[in-house]
Amino acid sequence: MSLIPRFTLLTALCVLMWPFTAQTAVAQNTSKMAFLPSSSMLIREMESNNHLYALQTRGFLYPDLYDNKYFNIDLYQALYSRTPQYDPIGDDTKEALYKYAYTYDTAGSDAEKAQALADFRTLLEAHLGNFDTVTAAIALVQGTPDLFDLEALKRMRALMIQRLMASGTGNTATNAYVVYTATEETFILVQRNAELIETEPLTAGMRAYHIHRIVDRVTGQAGKIYVNVSAARKKQYRDDMLERTLIREQKPDPVFEISPLD
Repeated sequence: MSLIPRFTLLTALCVLMWPFTAQTAVAQNTSKMAFLPSSSMLIREMESNNHLYALQTRGFLYPDLYDNKYFNIDLYQALYSRTPQYDPIGDDTKEALYKYAYTYDTAGSDAEKAQALADFRTLLEAHLGNFDTVTAAIALVQGTPDLFDLEALKRMRALMIQRLMASGTGNTATNAYVVYTATEETFILVQRNAELIETEPLTAGMRAYHIHRIVDRVTGQAGKIYVNVSAARKKQYRDDMLERTLIREQKPDPVFEISPLD
């Protein structure tokens, strides 16, 4: 089997596990809480994380204008996972990017073209800490260079890969690889040249793991690869807590707008 079909199949299998892992026991945990913070407190926290994430994004993309000596890829992706727009599966974000890129290529007027370009860049900047989104964007920008800075995307992807592979050994839960998106999980399996046999979810409080039972494609040796998927679980927990709080306060769902970088 070629690399691309194998990668696609592994991604599909990993994606199937993410909603199940994230939602397991979340409602149970929140129902046992003696205190639920106010919705305004939860919203302020997410908006604050998004502000810090935007500062790091500016420093990375525009080092001549902003001081980027404090840019740290570990912090950057962790902050992204705490923003309102965090998308661990990535399908909706990628679909929107494809739509904006297509509109830019086929626009019938300069105004429509400019709007599509602005929408593409704003959305991509909001998800620049997402491995799946950056990988998809690289392919789009290679076809239409005006959409974004291709070299910046390649640098970001290289940093994310470096962080991912240095985040653990995958031999135990303690040394699990830390992932923020489903495609990062797939990337690990491909890099380890592992044939996936089955995946078992494991949860411990707010920590969540995928235990992949694999066979090494070179040696034929069976083994396990542990992956930490806690970020997606924590997102589901925060979303569930906010929903319960809004119901209690009888308030409508908040609208988080994605704005272009200043």
